[in-house]
Formats: sequence, C-alpha cells, structure tokens
Amino acid sequence: MLGQRVRSPERKISIVPEWRTVHNVVTSPGPFMREEERHFRLPKPPSTWPWDIRRALATLAAAGNGSLFLTAEKVERNARTLKELSQFHEELIAASYIFPEDRAVIAGLLNCKAMLENQALLRFEVAILATRESETLRSLIAMSLFGTLASNVAAASEVDLRLLAASRFAPARILPSKEEATDLLVTQPLRKAKEGKLWRIASSAEGIEVTLSDRDRARHMYVIGGTGTGKTTLLCSTILQDIRAGETVVVVDCHGDLAKMVSAGVPSERVGDVIYADAANIGGRFAIELVPSCADSSSFEIAADTLSGIFKGAMYSDTPEGFGPMWESYFRNSFALLAGASESERCLASLPRVFNDPAFRRQLIEACAIPSVKEFWTSAKRAGGEAALGCSDILGIHGCEDL
Repeated sequence: MLGQRVRSPERKISIVPEWRTVHNVVTSPGPFMREEERHFRLPKPPSTWPWDIRRALATLAAAGNGSLFLTAEKVERNARTLKELSQFHEELIAASYIFPEDRAVIAGLLNCKAMLENQALLRFEVAILATRESETLRSLIAMSLFGTLASNVAAASEVDLRLLAASRFAPARILPSKEEATDLLVTQPLRKAKEGKLWRIASSAEGIEVTLSDRDRARHMYVIGGTGTGKTTLLCSTILQDIRAGETVVVVDCHGDLAKMVSAGVPSERVGDVIYADAANIGGRFAIELVPSCADSSSFEIAADTLSGIFKGAMYSDTPEGFGPMWESYFRNSFALLAGASESERCLASLPRVFNDPAFRRQLIEACAIPSVKEFWTSAKRAGGEAALGCSDILGIHGCEDL
C-alpha cells in the first residue's frame, strides 16, 4: 500500500510494537517475610490493536516519506512454536493471579489460549520503505497500528509473540475501505508549504514543521500539559509571531510569567505599541471605566445590570434583604445621574457624593437630559417614609435631608 512515493535510495524498515512491562511487589510468606518485585513482559494482544491503516498511510503521506508494507501469513504449528506458546501461557496465568483486573493480561491470556487450541495461527509483519530511518515516524506508524510505540528490538524469530494472533483474535478489518483509501489521495505532505499565513508551533527531529493556519486558529486552541512541558513557551512563541506580523494582541496573564516573556520579546519597531497594565503595581496608572458617558444607551443598561449583580451576588450575598426594589430604584437613578458628570468625576468613587453632596447632586440633575431620571429625584425630594429613607440607606451614608 502506497503512502507516497519517494526517490531512491530507499530501504525497508521493520516496525515492531514495544513489549508491555507490568510489575508488582509481592510479600513472600515464611518466618522471614520479604518483599519481592515481580516483572512480566507482555505483548499487546492483537485484538486490542487499533490497526488504523488509514491513519498510518496518512502519516506517511504527510511526512512525504515512503510506502507501507503489511503482511499477514499463516504460521506452521511445529514443536518449537507450541513450546514457546506454552511457556508464555504459563507466564500469563501467573500474571493473571497478580493482576486479576488488568484487561491487557486477560486479553493476552485468551489470545494465547486460542493460539494453542486453534489451528489457524497468523503472523503479522509491518514495514515501511523510506529514504532514512526515523524513530518518530516509526513510532507514529506503530501507534496507528499497534497502539504502542515502536520497539528498538527487532523481531527475534517467526514466533515473536508480539506479532502472533489466533485467527479469531486478529484485527477485525485488515485493509481500509475504498472511501478511506480515496481520501488519502488528497493528503498533503507537511513539508509542502500551504497557502496563506502559518504560525509555527514546533518541528520534529526530522525537520517537519508543525504549523497552524488562520482557519485552524479561528477554531480556538487549548494547550494542556504538565509542569515544565513548554505550555508558556508555546503560547509566547505564537504571540510573538502575531506581534511581528503586525497583528493586535491582547494577553491576559494571571501569573505574570507569560506577560514578562512576551514583553521581553517584543521587536523594537513595535515597542511603542505596547500597553502594559499590571494590576499588582499600586503606582500603576490604568483604570477600567465602569460608568458610561450616556445614561440613555444599551451600554448603560449593561453596566448597571453588571454592577447590580456584583453587589448582590458577590460582595454582599450574605445580606440579600438589603437589596429590595427601593435599593434598585435609587441605585439605577443615581448611576444615571453620574453618567452625566464631567470626565474627572464620572467614576464609582463619586457615587456617594450623589447622596451626601447636595450641590453636586443639583448640578447633575440640572445637566441630566432624561426626563424620567429628573422626575425620580423631584419625587424623592417630596417623598417621606421608606421612599425618603431609601436614598440614605442605599450606600449606608447620610445627608438626604437636603434633597
């Protein structure tokens, strides 16, 4: 089966799955109890192989690096074969007592028992024809077919247990379907440059670059990995490529390491475009404008609803009785007055002044262009009882007698 033709010189490279090693610490009984660590080297049962030939061929085509050969042949059941299978069967029985819940051990035991009883015994051989041997490519092919990395130990003989299977425990489908094979014809090599802009992520030991296109990035990217595996470095590399390409980038970093790496790598021609807002820097000069400049707009409604939710749900959730209809009415109308203040006074810090600074309040009412807001404050001046007290209780301040 052809992944993609390559130019000579070529050589045939065998691919064999790794052995699976399981171990357990067993306490030996007796007057002098001691712990003994037992190791078992087991093959991955063929019945559990993914045997994804389409993926293996696509890997070859993407690497632009050769042809794939698959062989499945019947093995003669001679005395040597039966002896090795019997010895392996005994090892699997011992392993099944120590690892009774290990599915691979159970599957291997069933496969070995079937090979002893079934006359149809199959041996698989996998190889690629490539210009040079590549450990990465071998392991990718092995993962596609066997579900393990490629072993550096070649098949010892025709009775290599890693590649033997009883006929009824062989992979369900040996060859890809016609539709899958047709799809492989349009697979492009990774070495071939694509149209449009590419963001370089990494490169393999063989020089194959891993990139992201604009279309791929538009579908979002989620980077996960253990500590020290290079998540921050990967993000920093991608961000700096955007910056060098003239793109506008916003980096939000709650730890600070990524932001420092990015700021240190900004090219000189774009240093003047950088705005660095450090919330941990008390002397820093940046702020978030929460009060819109117009009270008669959708942005005002969004801001009012957001702040109201913060007060009720985040800051004072343990006192829900303090946020009734009267609080909501006074909050929205005082917030609407504040939207008409000058730029230097249009902030949440000026909200208490709406209640305890009569001159400031009258100035805002005169400048207000919304009739409903003006009417509210006119009514509040004449109101008594709870309506009159509401303006003093809204933020726990006093001075509403001057309304």
